[in-house]
Amino acid sequence: MKDWLSELRLHQWSKNILIAVPLLLGHIAGDPASAIRSIAGILVFGLVASTSYIMNDLADIEADRQHPTKRNRAIAASRISVVQGGAPRFCC
Repeated sequence: MKDWLSELRLHQWSKNILIAVPLLLGHIAGDPASAIRSIAGILVFGLVASTSYIMNDLADIEADRQHPTKRNRAIAASRISVVQGGAPRFCC
């Protein structure tokens, strides 16, 4: 589970908080429907970003294995398999 959380790079999701700026500046933070839409937007953007990080790690697996720090990522270090990462074995 720790490897998956690391692979999703949840710390990168913090920038998605910017989606809530119009909610706050528009003084509609108290509107439940608007708040739910903003929260959903933050989650969806985060999941899309995480998916792109995983796809990039799968595409660059060999280069990442040679890199001094990227080789410690879960996919490059084979703690998460290519199949678990979502790509067919023959493509990577």
